[in-house]
Amino acid sequence: MSDSDKAGSTPLVMREALAFLVFAGVAMLAVSLYSFHVEDPSLNQATTVAAENMLGTVGAWIADMMYQLFGLVSWLLVLLGLVLVIRIVGASQAYFAGWTSIFWLPCLMAISGLLQSHITVASMQELPWGMLPAGAGGALGILLVGALSERLYTLGSDLVLIALMLSSFVIASHISLLAAIQRIILAFFWFFRHLNPCFSKARSALQGQWNKLCAFFKARTKRKPVSNKNNNKNKTTEA
Repeated sequence: MSDSDKAGSTPLVMREALAFLVFAGVAMLAVSLYSFHVEDPSLNQATTVAAENMLGTVGAWIADMMYQLFGLVSWLLVLLGLVLVIRIVGASQAYFAGWTSIFWLPCLMAISGLLQSHITVASMQELPWGMLPAGAGGALGILLVGALSERLYTLGSDLVLIALMLSSFVIASHISLLAAIQRIILAFFWFFRHLNPCFSKARSALQGQWNKLCAFFKARTKRKPVSNKNNNKNKTTEA
């Protein structure tokens, strides 16, 4: 391999190495969150019992801190990590999408607040992990809901959190929700426009079968009076 080929393959090798490292971290986070146990040793619980987490004591500490801070939104961090791996492999120049990536934090905080407001304790017990240390929304959700609901009540708090979530998502992801809705509507129109000939053919076939059925019953009803007249004639002749 020449020096120019080596120089050209260097960025690809670096991207692959970085993608493997990020993917390993994301996988470890997902495994530690999935195998979380409340009774494992953590920052807030000192115990001599061995950790049941699949990543041992380190995984137990990581899972406890993530659930304490973000609650169930910790799984969205796993999803964002996978998106980052795809961006690295896809040779995106700005892996983190620049300074706008900071807006993922208020987006996650808003989702934490919504989860904390609307996921009850009874529904939390149905999860594989049971009760989480700080509820469904974590400490961030508790702080947000406590600050907003005291002054705006539940409805006002939900409106503020939904607006914060949508606006932060649009800025962080560079995805226009209005453009996405418009594309979905146009896709529906295109789908139904191409299905209209099929529907018209099926409608015409059903109409033809219905006409044949109606003609059959009309023919049966016309034959009945004739048979009655014949029976009456037979009765008169016998009399």
